[in-house]
Amino acid sequence: MTDLSKQITKAKILAYQRKLESMGLSPSTVKRRMAAVRKFCFWAAEKGYLRENPFASRPLLEKLGAPKGVVAKIRQQIRRLPPLPTLSNIYEIYHSISITRYLHWAILIIFCAA
Repeated sequence: MTDLSKQITKAKILAYQRKLESMGLSPSTVKRRMAAVRKFCFWAAEKGYLRENPFASRPLLEKLGAPKGVVAKIRQQIRRLPPLPTLSNIYEIYHSISITRYLHWAILIIFCAA
């Protein structure tokens, strides 16, 4: 597999954007072409052609200059968190409450009486 990391760099992408702007293209055309390059870079990184995606943004803590140890510790704590409940889990939890059946009957009676 060919590694495109040496050929596609952030500096080259910025130079390409400046070149498009200097050609007098409309801002929407420049944005559209840059979006195509961005999409290609994400695809290439996903398929393994790029080791590092030039468009991938750094996490906020790293942007703010947080020490690497703190960032790693926070990532570990986030990984330890239980997964968020899915819709099916919420349904099961709701129906596991013993009063739920009586609540359904009460709502049914209220609708029938009205």
